[in-house]
Amino acid sequence: MNKIKGIFTGNRFIYIVLSLFVLLSITLACSLPFKIVWTGSEQEKEQTAQANAAIAELLTTKEPQIDAGSDDDIDQADQTAEELPTETPSLTPSPTVTDTPIPEQLTAHISNNTNCRLGPKDVFTLIHIFLSGDQVDLLGKNQEDTFWYVQDQEGGDIECWIWKEYATTDGNTENLPVFTPPPEPAPIMSFVLTYKTTSGETTVIMNVRNTGNLALQSYTATFKDTVTSETIVVSGNKFGNAAKVSVGNIGVISSNPFSASTIGHQINVNVKTCSEDGQTGKCFSSSINFESK
Repeated sequence: MNKIKGIFTGNRFIYIVLSLFVLLSITLACSLPFKIVWTGSEQEKEQTAQANAAIAELLTTKEPQIDAGSDDDIDQADQTAEELPTETPSLTPSPTVTDTPIPEQLTAHISNNTNCRLGPKDVFTLIHIFLSGDQVDLLGKNQEDTFWYVQDQEGGDIECWIWKEYATTDGNTENLPVFTPPPEPAPIMSFVLTYKTTSGETTVIMNVRNTGNLALQSYTATFKDTVTSETIVVSGNKFGNAAKVSVGNIGVISSNPFSASTIGHQINVNVKTCSEDGQTGKCFSSSINFESK
């Protein structure tokens, strides 16, 4: 009987232990402490108390402990952070603005009627003729400082070269930029003849406009009255009062008086002009027919 009771008691203990583990698992899952009370023999009661004590120890929540070195590390880190120097942002001074002097705009006054060309020589195309009293803005000069590159104050699109001897300025031209002129064109002799008038009914006067790029320095002209067949030949190194006909300009060639009136007659004129005096250098010839009036 005692043997059977011992077996039963042993089995009950096993059941108790198993029950305790089941309850322990449930309690751990729910995080709720519990206490098991057993009403049995003193031995069983003691075993139950021991089990309760074990469970209570397992369920006791312990405060996490920080290693002793951690506090030192934290304090040291805080102290290091406190000891680090604080950088004070430095103000970068604003750059000093330097007033750059603006070059003075020089103005020239045209003192005599003068040609304005694509380049600083007579061989360049005539762009404009400035009259005495006109004003121009100086933009530059050539290397020899004999011509100025100018802009017309009244017509800003006109920019060309003038001979500075026919212009004056009150400013200092030493600081004018030196401009390189375009290359000289190939020399071309060319002109256009037009009838101007007949003076005293016997002297025929012609206009000669230089359309080439070389100045006209001399000429030979043959005038023929086709009604009377009278012919007059003249030559010279001057075109009227001008010593030469510059590119784009107009000169005058006059015949000697015919022996009779030429009014109403057809006149034939043949003119040969040359780039040098005495009908030398490059030459060009042209003819025209018109009625003398």
